[in-house]
Formats: sequence, structure tokens, C-alpha cells
Amino acid sequence: MWTLSFAIFLGLKWQTWWQARDHVSHGTGRSLAYLAAWPGMDAETFLNSRNVVPSPQFKEWLWAAVKTLFGILLLWTIARRIPQTQALLRGWVGLFGLIFLLHFGAST
Repeated sequence: MWTLSFAIFLGLKWQTWWQARDHVSHGTGRSLAYLAAWPGMDAETFLNSRNVVPSPQFKEWLWAAVKTLFGILLLWTIARRIPQTQALLRGWVGLFGLIFLLHFGAST
């Protein structure tokens, strides 16, 4: 399952780069960064060196840190304190903790 999902992701990633490579002038470094390190799929925006991305404000960093800490609290503290007889509740709390931990910057 994971192999299939990575193959689909990488195939679509390659396709978006392939379609954008002629429309936007860019260097080899940007192409490699897009293909190897960038999780997004908007190749034209990423490859365009004229796009200036504003730096995150302090409150955005703080909000991301709060969500990460909340995920850690749910996953490693609260979920462990729920009795094993409540496996479903324990699983849901752990799942939400994992979501907050991994998707800390998904929304502001």
C-alpha cells in the first residue's frame, strides 16, 4: 500500500514538474528541490524565482508550536492514561494526537 501511494505521489510530482519546466525559467537546483524536498504539487509557483514568499509572523510560529505540543500531550500523555479497557477511545485520542503532531502547520 505504501509503495503504491509513494509511486502515485512521485509520478504526479514528476508530471507537474514536466508540464511546468517549459513555462517557467528556473535552474537545476530549483528543479531538484521541487522534486526531492517540496511536499506541494504546484510546480509553476515553486519554480518561479520571482515569487517572494513572506516570512511567517511570530504568532504563526507560536500557533504551530502550540498545535505540536497539543499533539504530543494527546499522544504521549493523555492516551496513555486512558485505561486499556477503553481501547477505542484510546485509539481515537492517539490518532488526534498524531494528526496534531504531524500537521502542525496545515492551517492558521
